[in-house]
Amino acid sequence: MKAIHALGLLALFIGATFAEPLSAAELEAATGDQLQLLMYDFEQPLTGREDPKLLAATVSKVLERAGKQFAERPRSDVICLGIGYAGVDPSAALLQLARQSTPTIRPASDCARRETMSARVSSRPDLLLRLDSIERRGGDIARIHASVFLGSMSGAGWRCEAVRKGALWTVGPCRLMWTL
Repeated sequence: MKAIHALGLLALFIGATFAEPLSAAELEAATGDQLQLLMYDFEQPLTGREDPKLLAATVSKVLERAGKQFAERPRSDVICLGIGYAGVDPSAALLQLARQSTPTIRPASDCARRETMSARVSSRPDLLLRLDSIERRGGDIARIHASVFLGSMSGAGWRCEAVRKGALWTVGPCRLMWTL
């Protein structure tokens, strides 16, 4: 009972110490921007309807990072590409763009049907690159979360920053977020 009372007092104290949030008018006056430009959407699952140029640039960057991360682990030359946490097949436009830098990319559904030992044992293809989610930070800035799985026991996840200049997306730093 004393613990519940103490938590209630703590919550009251914390709530009373926060300042009032700024209004949209105060934000616009301070920055010269509209509130919509200052705020961004939080992480959303990728649907495959995003700009294929952004996703293809991310594929290339993440595969570069994965090559370094897993340089000493055996893997197939085939790379399977899935979109969203469910790993659905990418669009034809994305596959075409991604194959310009990595010709062995296949849709995730093709790889799931492969008759290799790793696919039978783990239900994962030899190498699965999954573009998981996106954080929009305005029209020309995004943060993509991607995962790579090697069989059932190895994997890693990255968070990559992307900026668009004109029609070209440049994927900059990718931060390793987790590894198995």
